[in-house]
Amino acid sequence: MYAQANPAFSERRLDLRQISWLGVLGRLKPGTTLPQALADLTTISRRLEDAYPDVDKGWGVALSGELGPQPQTRAQARARTGVLSAIAGLVLLLAGLGIDS
Repeated sequence: MYAQANPAFSERRLDLRQISWLGVLGRLKPGTTLPQALADLTTISRRLEDAYPDVDKGWGVALSGELGPQPQTRAQARARTGVLSAIAGLVLLLAGLGIDS
């Protein structure tokens, strides 16, 4: 969305294939195994290498099932997010009550 709103960003960053600044995190579709996902991503990587041999030669993909925060860290983040959401909701409720007065 930002690249659409700011064409200069797109021209500088998104269109330059030789810059490897982007990392991706994701979740597997239920029922998909890591080896299946790796095979699919390897196929995509090979197609990109064929389409852009000067830039994508030698690049590939890697998957890890242990990437991301540990369960305890995730639980703490969820708790903090819940508290912040409750505070934001309270502020919005109070602002709404103040407008009606």
